[in-house]
Amino acid sequence: MKPFALTIVTLLLSGCAASPPGLILGGTKKASDAEILQLAIQDMTIYTPSIKKFASLASQSDIERLMNLFVPAMKASKGEDTLRNELRRVIIPFFADYDKLYGGASNPATFPDGRNGIANYTYIMTKSGVQKPFTIWLLIEGDQALVGFIEVNRCIRGKHPICDGQIRTE
Repeated sequence: MKPFALTIVTLLLSGCAASPPGLILGGTKKASDAEILQLAIQDMTIYTPSIKKFASLASQSDIERLMNLFVPAMKASKGEDTLRNELRRVIIPFFADYDKLYGGASNPATFPDGRNGIANYTYIMTKSGVQKPFTIWLLIEGDQALVGFIEVNRCIRGKHPICDGQIRTE
């Protein structure tokens, strides 16, 4: 099995009203086969159900339960009112017609504070059959995976398996 690049990420937890928080991608190191296997197990048991839960709550416009799915440091940095506004303005409309998760790719990620998590480049399929890309970064806190970053309606070449109808071949 070929090791994936492990991306070290810095989250910008800005209060910018024009867009959700951004990312700065830093250096990389190789993940071992054991780390990749562990990621696959966690993806099936922790991360994927957490992403499905997030998408479902967003499609139901359940802001208060969504707020409980964010990393506390993100809520503190952005401010809860700003985060609620971004959920209302950007995230909930994206997931309004959510039917199911559809494909995607996961990579192990180490957050700036040294905790391990996952970077998931995936899609939702809407009830009307439209595939829409989003990126969600999760890390484990206690017994659950919490959201450290989410960006919707943006396909990231080289990360999402399909962008603009082109399948990633790397």
